[in-house]
Amino acid sequence: MSSFSFPFPRNLSLPLRSLSPRLSLPLPRLISLYLPSSRLRLHGVSTRLMASLERKHRIAEIASSIRVIPDFPKPGVMFQDITTLLLDPKAFGDAVELFVERYRDQRISVVAGIEARGFIFGPPIALAIGAKFVPLRKPKKLPVITYA
Repeated sequence: MSSFSFPFPRNLSLPLRSLSPRLSLPLPRLISLYLPSSRLRLHGVSTRLMASLERKHRIAEIASSIRVIPDFPKPGVMFQDITTLLLDPKAFGDAVELFVERYRDQRISVVAGIEARGFIFGPPIALAIGAKFVPLRKPKKLPVITYA
């Protein structure tokens, strides 16, 4: 029995948003589900291209886990509520890991997190890249000496 060969074009794009928003399969497995052969050989698909597709898939999963609330706090504003992202351990972990992958080899010694979201994402990123974490707050929010 011969195996099916599928040459991928360089500008490959998959309709990931049309898939189930909670689908979390590795991209090569995801591709094999939608192609006609279980004995699929990927010709011309570089590791870099596959990594790029996997990254885009992870970003789409993260984006789909963020709730958008229109017209809050005022008309015309689209509020991005990350509470739903924080409730999804896979999406939250992927969000942190994407930052870590980007900054791991940049010799960063301090990560500064600005109130609220910065306090949530900053510490795990700092810990993963071996850096210190410094919370940035508005003036006069703490009862101790602070630096402005």
